[in-house]
Formats: sequence, structure tokens, C-alpha cells
Amino acid sequence: MKSFRLFFVLAALLLIGGVRPASAQRYEWLQPLQNAYFESRSVTDAAGNTYVAGYYYDSLVTTIGTLHGADRGYKQGAYVAKINAAGVMKWLRSIHADSTVGVVNGSITLDGQGHLYLSGIHGPAAHFGPITMPQAGTYLAKYDTTGTPLWVKDMRFTLRNPTRGGLGIKSVATDAAGTCFLNISAAYVNTFEGFPIDRRGNFVSAVAKCSPDGTVQWVQQVINPRCNPNNPNTWVWDLTADAQGNCVAIGQHNDETTFGTGPNALVRLGCAAFVVKYTGSGAIGWIRSALTSNNWFQTVVTDAAGNSFVGGHAIGGPLLDSLPVAEPGACLLKLDPAGTPLWLRQETGDPNAYYSTLVVEEASGAVLAAGIYSRDCAFGPHRLISTGTGNTFIVRHDAQGTPQWAMATAGGLKAGVYPWSLTLDGAGSAYLTGSLSETFGEHFALNFGPFSYGNTDASDVGSFVVKLSQQVNRLAGLVYLDADGNGQRDATELTFPQSVELMEMNQRQLASSGAKTGQFTAYVGTGNYDLRLARVPRNYQLTEGRTGYQSSFAGLGQTDSVWFGLTPVAGQQDARVTLTAYRPSRRGIPTRYRVRVENPGTTPIAAGQATVQIDAAATIVGSVPPPTQAQGQTRGWRFTDLAPFATRDYDITVNLPLNVPVGTALSSAARVTADSGADVHLLDNADTLRQTVIGSFDPNDISVNYTRLTQEQIATGQPLDYVVRFENMGTDTAFAVIIQDTLPVDLLQLGTVELTSQSHDVEWMLSGTGLLTMRFPGIRLPHRAVNAVRSQGFVRFRVVPRPTLTAGALIPNRAHIIFDFNAPMATNEAITLVLTPNGLVAAEVATWSLYPNPATTRVTLTADLPAPGAVTVTVFDALGRAARTETVAASAGPWQHDVATAGQAPGVYAVRLTL
Repeated sequence: MKSFRLFFVLAALLLIGGVRPASAQRYEWLQPLQNAYFESRSVTDAAGNTYVAGYYYDSLVTTIGTLHGADRGYKQGAYVAKINAAGVMKWLRSIHADSTVGVVNGSITLDGQGHLYLSGIHGPAAHFGPITMPQAGTYLAKYDTTGTPLWVKDMRFTLRNPTRGGLGIKSVATDAAGTCFLNISAAYVNTFEGFPIDRRGNFVSAVAKCSPDGTVQWVQQVINPRCNPNNPNTWVWDLTADAQGNCVAIGQHNDETTFGTGPNALVRLGCAAFVVKYTGSGAIGWIRSALTSNNWFQTVVTDAAGNSFVGGHAIGGPLLDSLPVAEPGACLLKLDPAGTPLWLRQETGDPNAYYSTLVVEEASGAVLAAGIYSRDCAFGPHRLISTGTGNTFIVRHDAQGTPQWAMATAGGLKAGVYPWSLTLDGAGSAYLTGSLSETFGEHFALNFGPFSYGNTDASDVGSFVVKLSQQVNRLAGLVYLDADGNGQRDATELTFPQSVELMEMNQRQLASSGAKTGQFTAYVGTGNYDLRLARVPRNYQLTEGRTGYQSSFAGLGQTDSVWFGLTPVAGQQDARVTLTAYRPSRRGIPTRYRVRVENPGTTPIAAGQATVQIDAAATIVGSVPPPTQAQGQTRGWRFTDLAPFATRDYDITVNLPLNVPVGTALSSAARVTADSGADVHLLDNADTLRQTVIGSFDPNDISVNYTRLTQEQIATGQPLDYVVRFENMGTDTAFAVIIQDTLPVDLLQLGTVELTSQSHDVEWMLSGTGLLTMRFPGIRLPHRAVNAVRSQGFVRFRVVPRPTLTAGALIPNRAHIIFDFNAPMATNEAITLVLTPNGLVAAEVATWSLYPNPATTRVTLTADLPAPGAVTVTVFDALGRAARTETVAASAGPWQHDVATAGQAPGVYAVRLTL
């Protein structure tokens, strides 16, 4: 009788622990609204419930369902949805018409009684839940917070010509009592709700007041007789209601413009942005105008004291009769209740930047503002880096207008984001509703901290709601390539093109810079902080920020700006190679290996050679690009001019014949050499890929190069290499793939995380909680039935365990894979065991094997039996007690048997076969 022993670990073990940062100016959740058209707006109540409304074409895809348009006989529809403070969508309501005219929703607001007001236009037979509007028109609707319509009113108007013109409600504001103020645009209109519209102009903008039941009480017009309806230059752009029942509106006037009618009308000349206040009775309280043309105002809010805050864009001054403009760019103004300008604050650096939405913190008097920028800019000392056109910012000004912090809300080239609504809840958390632009005609992803959102087709649009907490402080800055080593970023110096980890030493928070932007944000509480690079990239030295940044915060909601410069160490020639399999080895199914060559050095590699030796059991099918060397199981590729940070990828397709036994060990190896022979780091010039032939498997998995580590390896910093593999097993192309992996922060040194290879272009980010997010935007991964080989992908990264780990420690790791908008798919759990110095080893070379190891629900045993007979399988726990025993009949030769492990407690087990 012959016995063999081998240890294995049940992967059901779950370790929870590590440092958790407090809430901060960081993103807590994201709710996507795929296909929601460009304009989506929202309001938020004190409890943090956000109500968002907009419209869509064909269909609207959300996390709780899809609203369909084209297949229901109508193409365009509107929607309203509720998202609670935790980011859960509670309900979704459709507003649609049984015609191709459809429905467009233009605005949403919330009154002090908890009622929602929506406005827009609709086609014939428009359905608002149980209420149907038979004729096309312009509507004002009132809903409760369960999504039930209380009433819908068609706003009546008459036209000068029945075939020409129309009327729309651009925005709605309410006061605490439920009074509505409407922003109206009218072309060729005679009357609105019985009120006459001035006939001197073909286009008229107006402000109207409605009672809580929708009855119009008065209309105040803004009239420019020369205004062309096809290209209007005089209009009310936005309005708000204050706590005293007044209405403040902003807009643009041109030529000779009349505000109001009758003997109380006021006239303004020239082209200018304006702010006007209407009392509750409709009288004009005051008007303030910019005295220079081409200034424009975009958004207005009021605080409880009746002060007004106006955001927009300034070209020149003075603004509002008295405020000088320093330079073109985004501008924010504060006026007292009498319309007296109190201050003007400007962004610097980008002449095209502007504010698009504002919200006031009532308790502090501070103002949060969002807007657009396209060049590097600054808000006071807070610098923002541009990643192309369409960048979005959020900035917080205190009651005196001093910028306290500023942040870019989405990264990625050509982001194309527009921020429509910025709102606050009673706890001070902010909610941003925005839209993606469809103008770029390409795939892109937007990064909101650990969350990602992107279009799934080049013509797709969409909207989103994200929550931003403000409860601690931010350390925001940039990691840049200091080419001349002078310790400051010069105008021509670029951002560092690889992600770099940063560590706050006192509160142990981690941050990482973006590979494309170089930007990072770390979150800390009150007290002292000490921010440093967790690891300086090899072959580089720190210049700016060499000793880190040490300071303190006395309160919350503040930001410090910190920058790090990295300069190359001259003459460091360095090449690195990795060899990674796209999927596990299985008989009869082709797969690919990727050979990646990269230059982490500081000098170009003029020429070199990459080679791979494939295991003799595999058949080589082909490679891309074609090899320059092919002999037996060896393939090689010549390369030239490999610049620093550059990579070269070589994919080789292999197949395993059906007669290769399950359990066969495979070993392939890759090597890179520079023709010059010089290399400052020789250990990574070769890489070995070891695999075991398996039977059926889940193609979405995670694996680790070491399932066991000695304490000596822990002490010397042996890294763990993880490979997360994925395959599109669906029925359609996957346009985006996201992998999220929460690394155990008490077991691994997060500052050593390094991405080493991937199948497709990837963006990655590591949070202070250990959440590693890897995004493949625009991947266009075909499903397996279309192309079995190209349906596969992977990402490979390495991290060093903590040197304090002791014998018996387990390092578990499980990833989640998200295809487009589908639910996350959990992989298996890859577990590494730290061995005891006197751990048991096999008494002789085993002629059998088991996999997977670690295991979850089952383990497969394979053996080459010398004779037929009864095989007894015994599983022992750590105390030597038999936890499971099975006896099965077997024939001589290859043998395979599955043992169920799902019912076993997590731990370390031994397996014995007896024949």
C-alpha cells in the first residue's frame, strides 16, 4: 500500500481587515443612466434622496430596468427617477407619447412640501402614469415623492400663425410654499394662459408665476423687437426663488431690451449679461447688467438671507456696474438682497472656462460650483490639470468667496462631460448630475474615483448621478516627469506616464496617480499629515517633494495642493519581459500567450530580441506579429528603438492535443536581451509560465504565481503575481470590462502594486481601502461564439506581502469582473499560504495531483494507478482528524475523481490516497 500527502487550502476562507479612511471629498457611488440624452437635471432633499429627470431616444438603461421607446411605437420618451442616499435607485417612471413626436422633459424642482415639479413638451396621447394628455402641448406636472403624478397641466398658448412658432418652459423654480416660477421662451405667440405676449418681437423670453395648483398669476416679459427666433440673442437663461418669495433670473440682452410692460417697464441698451429680481407680486425690484459684451451668466442661486450667487463666464469688465474683470474665464459673483455686488471671484489660466451650476450650503454660506474647463487652470492656489476638451470641475468657495478646494470630477481624454445639476443634502454631501457628449464619435470612459462610466458605442450618450462626500480633507496634486531635474514643473514637462502610489504616513491612507493625467487625491482627517511617495519607480529619483509634505488640517472640507517631480537617472538601460496565458490550459481549445517587453529604464534600447520557448506538449498555431525566428517550439521577435515607458506585445496562439492527460504540468519561458548586452536589472529578463492541464473550468478566474511562500521569501520581499482572466461568454459584444479587486491591506504592501501586463489597453486606480479598479474602456470584446480566441482577455499585476506575516498566515484574493452593465461576476479565490519552517513535505515524488488548490466547492484528484483496485481518499483537518473519507473502485492507468469540499470549514487540510 502506498500513501502520498499534500496540503491544500479551502478557498472559502474570508479575511476582513485593514485601514478604512473616513468619508471625504470623494465619490461614494455612481448611478448610470445609459442613453439618457444630453440634458438631465436633478434635485436633492435633506435626507439625500435625489430625483433626476430627463429624456432619451429609443431606450433608457438603468440599474433597475429599461424604458423602451422604438419598439413601443414611440421614439423619444422622458423619465423621472428616485435614487436614495445610498445610491440605490428606488423607482423609475416613464413619460411617453403614442407618437413619434415623443416627450422632452426640460426641468425638475422640489418644493418645501415635498412635491416635484416637471416641465417640458409632449406629443399627442402623452402618458404620465395614469394621466393621459390627448393633444400635443407644453406641460407643467406635479408629482409626489413616490413617483405618482398629482396633476398635469397643459400650458395654453395661441399662435399668430397655426403652422409656425411654439412655446417652451426652459426651467422651473419653487419656493417653500410650492409657488412656481417658470422660465418661458415663446416664438410667434399671441397669448400665454390668457396673458397677452408683446407683438413687437417674434421671440419673447418671460418669467411667469404659478400658484401651487399650476394657475398662472402673472407674466413678466423680456422683449427685444430685433430678436430672431431662429437665433435668439435675448433670453432668460436660468432663475431661482428665494426664501422671501421673490424670483431672481439671469440671462442675456441685446440692442434695446425692455423688461416688463406698462409704465413700470425698464429699458436696457447694448449687449450684456443681466441679473433681474422680481418681487412676489411681479414688480421688478432691480436689474444689474454687465457693461461689456460677450460676458454671459449661466446659473443663479440664492441663500436664506436673500443673497444671490451668479456663475458664468467673463470676458471683460466691469461686471454689474462696478466689478473689474482681471482676465477672461469662469466667474462667480455675489450680490446682496438689494442687488449690490459684494464680490467677484475668477478662475485663472483658461479663458474658456465657465460655471454651469451652483448650490449654497445654508449653514456656512459657502457655495459649491461645477463647470467646464479645457486648459490647465487654478482656483486660488488649487491647480487643475486638463486632459483635453470637456473637463469638469467642482470648486468650493466660502462665504467670502475664497476657494477652499477644487477638483476635476472626471478623468480621461476627451471626457465630454457637462455638469447640469449640483445639489446638497442635509449632511453636506454633494450630488452631481451630468451628461456625456456624443460629439467625439469614439469610445471613452469617465473616472469618478473608483467608479467608471463610459459610452458603449461611438454614437451613444448617457447621463449619470454621482455622490461626493465632503467630510474630511483632500491632498490633491500631480506627479510629473522632471526632465531637467530642477525640482519644479516647467511649461514643457509632461506628467509621469505611469501610475505611482502615494502614502499618508500618519493616517495610513493610500492614493495613486493616473497614468494619463498624473493627478492624484489622498483623503485625510484633522491633525497632522505626512504625504510621501510609497515607492519611487526604479531608475528615477525624486526632485520636488523629495522629503514629502508635512502639515496639518484644523478642520474638515479643506484641500492642500502637493506636487511630486521624478527625474530619470541617466544611462539606465533596462528591459523586462513577462509571459502570461489568456486562459487556463485545456485540451482541444486554443488559447494565446502574451509576451510583453517593456523598457522601465531611462535610455532607449536601440535593438534587441524577445524569445519564447513553448512547452513540448503544446502545438503552436501562429503568432501576431509573425516571428522573425521560428525553430521547433521556439519563436523570436526582433525589436528596435524601444523608448523609455514603451512596450511591445507579441501574442502566440497554441493548442493542446486531446491526448494530453489532465494534470500534465506545462512549462513555457520567455526571455528578452538587448543587443548591447547591458541591463541594470537582470532578474526580470526572463519569465516562466507554469500551468497544469485541466478539464472543465470557469474562464473568468484569478491565479497567483505562489500558492505557498516560505518565511525567507516573505523576508526578502518576494512579490505575488496575480493574473485575472476573463472571457465574454455572452451573446453580444462587450464594449467595456471593469475588474475590481479588493486587496487585503493588512496582508499586502499596497504601495508596491505594479501593473505588469494586460491583453488590452487598461486604466487602473488603487484606493486607500485597497480597491484596485482596472478598466478596459472601448474593448469591444467579441462573444465566444463569434471568435473564441479574441473573446479572451487578462490583466496581470504584482504586489509584495507585508514582511510581518508569520507562519500559517493566509493571503486570500478574489476579483469581480463586470461586462458592460451586467452584474459583477466573482472569480475563484486565489490563496497563498505562508509555510511553517518544519512543514510537512511529500515523502516521495507524487504520481498524482489535485486541483484547484486552493479549492472552493470541490477538488479534482488525478493519478496514474499501477493496478486496479479500491482507492480510498481521506481528508484530514489540521488536528489530524479525518474530515471526509471516500472509497471508489478504479482501473489501472489514468484516474480522476472529484471530492466535494463545500461543506468543510475553512482551513488547512491534508489529503491521503490509499490503493
